[in-house]
Amino acid sequence: MSAILYKLANRQRHQCIWCGRETYVPGAGESKARLRHRFGIVAGERGAAKALRRRAASVEHIVPKSLGGRRAGNLAMACQGCNTRRGQDVTWRPLFCIALRLGVTETRKFYAMGSGS
Repeated sequence: MSAILYKLANRQRHQCIWCGRETYVPGAGESKARLRHRFGIVAGERGAAKALRRRAASVEHIVPKSLGGRRAGNLAMACQGCNTRRGQDVTWRPLFCIALRLGVTETRKFYAMGSGS
């Protein structure tokens, strides 16, 4: 899974597909102190550890697997915060625009079905 995450991170320039914020790949060798500095998180401040975890990159299925999104072209990188908040909700962000930007053609059909068209 980490090889896929590295490829997605490089393709998306380490930016979350949903919110556009910079992310980091967990286990890439950067120290927590360096990551906190990079993201402007103050060590020891309340919620600092949680804020750092939210910036961790994760593999995102644009169309949830439970709804048929099982192809490799359906994968993107999202920050952990967005990926967790979104869950199974396919209306959370405009999927069609994101899918076009990534070249995910299978999502066009799915989005048209999900929008009630």
